[in-house]
This record gives sequence, C-alpha cells and structure tokens, in this order.
Amino acid sequence: MTRIPPYRPGTWVKLKATHNGRGAPDLSGKVRQVKSLTCSITSAEQPTAVWRVHFHDGRCVEWHAVEREATESEIRLAS
Repeated sequence: MTRIPPYRPGTWVKLKATHNGRGAPDLSGKVRQVKSLTCSITSAEQPTAVWRVHFHDGRCVEWHAVEREATESEIRLAS
C-alpha cells in the first residue's frame, strides 16, 4: 500500500532544507508550484511504489522531500 501525497497540480509547496547531501541542493528550502504527480515501481524487487512531485521547470523530487504547502507570503516571494 502506498500513501498518496496531499499535493495537487497548481499547489505551491515548500521543499525541505537538505543538510545531509541528499536531494537536489539547489531546490533545498525552495518554494515551487506543483505541475504533476507520478507514481512508479522501477524494479520487481521494489516493495512499494514511489510518488514523485514534478515542477514546471522540469525538476522533480520524491514526495517526502516536500515539507508542507507554502504560505501566501512565500508564494509571493517565489513568483
């Protein structure tokens, strides 16, 4: 069973700040608008599907890299 992320296309989200070298460092702590979500299993040994959040600039992250929905002031600063 896979938990479905609560984010939908058009939603603005704030990404988690990465301090451990994992993830995309240039997206660390950024606010981005969600373009789409995908879910995939890439190997027969993979026990659960992985959700990815895609953004308008072509970048994507696994859904657990999203901290929360962005606030109105964060959205204004990002756009």
